[in-house]
Amino acid sequence: KHGPDRKKKVPLNKDNLLLRGCTIRNTDFIEGMVVYGGHETKAMLNNRSPRYKRSKLERRINRDVIYCVVLLLLMCFLSAIMSAVWLGAFEDSTIVPFIPFESEEWYNPYFQGFVVFFTYIILFQTVIPLALYVSIELVKLGQVFFINYDLDLYYEKCDKRMECRALNITEDLGQIDYIFSDKTGTLTENEMEFKSCTIWGTDYPHAPEFDENIDDSETDSRYSIGTNISKSSSTMENLKIEPGLFREVMTMSLRSLTNVEVTVDSSGGRSTNYNEMEYQKSQKIQDFFLLMAICNTVVVTTHAHEDLMDESGIVHLSPEEEKQEKRLSKLNGKRNGNGNNPHLPPINNISSKVPVDSLKKPIHPPKLTDSWSFANGGSGGRDSPLRTPSEGSLAGSVYSDMAKIRFEAESPDELALVRAAATYGCCLKKRSHGKVTVHLPGEGAEVEFDLLHILSFDSTRKRMSVIVKHPMTKEIILLTKGADSQVLSVLDKKYKEIEPYKKVLEETEKHIYNYAVQGLRTLVLAKRVSRFFLLLLYFFPPFVENEEYKKIVEDTEDHLYNYALQGLRTLCMAKRILHKKEYKRWKKKFLEAEAAMQDREQKIMDVACDIEKDFELLGATGIEDKLQDGVPETIKKLRDAGINVWVLTGDKQETAIEIAHSSQLFDEDQLMIKLNANDKEETEAFLDHELGEIEKDKKQPRPSSARRRMGSTKSLRGVTQKMEYALVVDGKTLAFCLEKSLEKKFLRLTQMCKSVVCCRATPIQKGLVVKLVMDNLKKLSLAI
Repeated sequence: KHGPDRKKKVPLNKDNLLLRGCTIRNTDFIEGMVVYGGHETKAMLNNRSPRYKRSKLERRINRDVIYCVVLLLLMCFLSAIMSAVWLGAFEDSTIVPFIPFESEEWYNPYFQGFVVFFTYIILFQTVIPLALYVSIELVKLGQVFFINYDLDLYYEKCDKRMECRALNITEDLGQIDYIFSDKTGTLTENEMEFKSCTIWGTDYPHAPEFDENIDDSETDSRYSIGTNISKSSSTMENLKIEPGLFREVMTMSLRSLTNVEVTVDSSGGRSTNYNEMEYQKSQKIQDFFLLMAICNTVVVTTHAHEDLMDESGIVHLSPEEEKQEKRLSKLNGKRNGNGNNPHLPPINNISSKVPVDSLKKPIHPPKLTDSWSFANGGSGGRDSPLRTPSEGSLAGSVYSDMAKIRFEAESPDELALVRAAATYGCCLKKRSHGKVTVHLPGEGAEVEFDLLHILSFDSTRKRMSVIVKHPMTKEIILLTKGADSQVLSVLDKKYKEIEPYKKVLEETEKHIYNYAVQGLRTLVLAKRVSRFFLLLLYFFPPFVENEEYKKIVEDTEDHLYNYALQGLRTLCMAKRILHKKEYKRWKKKFLEAEAAMQDREQKIMDVACDIEKDFELLGATGIEDKLQDGVPETIKKLRDAGINVWVLTGDKQETAIEIAHSSQLFDEDQLMIKLNANDKEETEAFLDHELGEIEKDKKQPRPSSARRRMGSTKSLRGVTQKMEYALVVDGKTLAFCLEKSLEKKFLRLTQMCKSVVCCRATPIQKGLVVKLVMDNLKKLSLAI
């Protein structure tokens, strides 16, 4: 670089590189340089052809052919020796029958043995079954033909038939013993649909499908609003808006339009003022949707991308830009030709954005009514949706521009969250380098945030974070989303139980009670504190303010558990406001980690973990990923055929169990064994206990309710003669089970179970599980 930043190091990572063979989208042209080019680079040297897979039949035939070749060489060698011995038995070489020798040299026994060796190879070559190879290949071609044109394997929706790309492993399909499958995109459709959310400890279950045949009097007013709004909004299809959450968003929108106090007629005609507590809750809701909208890498467009660069490298204007240029030229022409104000500057840009300074000033629309009723039958009921005198339907005005926006995301999870946020009025409008523009319902306009950093998701942290700067408050905000176990563990101290006095008193009370039971006289010793004051501390702990935050975490955990029981994918949302000094110190470390030449990814992860702490909980989401058509029937038939099906997923344990039940991987006749341990010793104790219990059940079947399962196993059956087992292992316990000292016991336990589910598993753990089974059991496995 030139100028003052010439000594500044600019890091290059995978985000700055276009790998060979990738496709660029939404890009007119690029400027850059070619690096790592040539045949001796790592990319080219590692670009080998895929590993050749051989079927069991092919390996067996190859081994038999090797035996045949060895037998052929042995036969020819022995025959050559016997021929030489036979020739040497004649004293007169001229009387040797059947061999017309042309010269005396040919009568040498050693020379004759050498020549006859190759003669016998030609004679005995039929020992090698060359015709068998040809016959098998013809049979395989016929098998592939029937697979490709099987009507039962034809997918009508995509008009696509089965494609068999390998000719050498088709016969192994009927010999598979183990199937290892992921959940997302394999068992499920990988099309995410936003279903529920919890914000600040309040659950917002979304309304079910609306049945128009149901009478209005029988329909709850809670769902009538959500149904009407969802039909009028095309931002996200199939999303049924939750009425309570919609009221909060609409209240924020109304509050941004006027400076008068807005009252909401909630239930029974009772009005509640918009006090400070409600304002705080509304702020949490806005922060929640803001996080859903910008904590991602979603690209925003308003129309399908068109390549505007021709072959000569000239970039032309798009049709919309041409129309805007013509409109601007006409306006400038009218101004110049009018003559009234010749000194007015020409119009160079027309923008619909509201300046940041104007957001601080109240906007005064036409006078609103004193209250807005959302009850059924009122002004906001089904027959009369919520309206303002000037704008008509408020929902329609908010969502009119959002229906034209197109979102393109790397993962369907991000797409579902962004669409859901847009449906509730917090719409991602534009994303550029270092900037992100969002329409906030609480501000009533578009707000442009400075996007400072993106901390990408990785399998170790299981979180994704963004650091943005608020344009009005100038606050530096850290927003994160991720697995509940990884987000709840880094919350601020106020969310945790920090009551040391209460804990000490509880333990002391237990000891005093035990002493009294033994008939002992008890005395309490204290320093400048009486027993009465100790009791006060017991019933009124010094950290009373944490009770409210603890309840929010507990409610959120309960809601996450309920989402998981419904088979939903869960994500936790949290935020943190960073101090400027802390951010500057962290930024320096982050830039150093980005510029590191060795262990860059590890250093970036460590620096990210340093800043991702002391979060303020916002809420959580539940996203549905439906099973593909025919998955339960397919798994049932595979299990009936004697194939062991394992599901390796990174979802929560409750979500994985629910999916296992719905996909018929788990039966009601099975006894479920859950392995949840905190260390290696506890894991070994679990394995020994379960192996012993299963051995006892084999010798003497008994009611499953009589078995005591170390507090981690749930019985699914009353009495059975031959009990079947289903194993559930979480990621932490799986890491201990894969160690050398425990893998044999773990493998024994899995062989005794009919179905196995590994949840919260990382990609590395999934590969290790497959390798463990293939290396030790020597079974033919299919890993999807």
